[in-house]
Amino acid sequence: MVARALAHATESTTRPNLLNSHSGVDYVESILLVAPIYKMPDVSQETKKDKMILGAIVDSQFLFNSAGEWVAHRVGSHLFDTDGNWIGWLPWNDGDAVTPEGEYLGTIVVGDRIYRFGNRPYKGYPGYPGYPGYPGYPGYPGFAGYSPLPPMATDIVLKK
Repeated sequence: MVARALAHATESTTRPNLLNSHSGVDYVESILLVAPIYKMPDVSQETKKDKMILGAIVDSQFLFNSAGEWVAHRVGSHLFDTDGNWIGWLPWNDGDAVTPEGEYLGTIVVGDRIYRFGNRPYKGYPGYPGYPGYPGYPGYPGFAGYSPLPPMATDIVLKK
């Protein structure tokens, strides 16, 4: 591969001027020196970024069921129903929400949907974060539109 690049670089009459080099050998060496500096973005890093947005970075977020109806909102890592009652929190910063008692409530997916998955593994008791206080009325976000349920998911049902 290097030999073919070297041959191409020495035969070519127009070469990019990397690091002010003019010979084919310098050109290939420049490529070998510069190439490791550039790193392709890792898809898993993008996924981690999305999870952090779901779990911690975004300050507030409206959450909807599959029918597009507003069912909850999130302030920091705490979840509240439409009346402002504390219904749960995000202890692991990965989208999985639990009730104040530590039971699985649901998972935030696709940015603004919250669904309950029947096949979630038990992660252990998350502890108790302390009562977050009243978040205030966030306003009415409107209708989000229909979104099909993912496999093994149902809409969360909140007690009124």
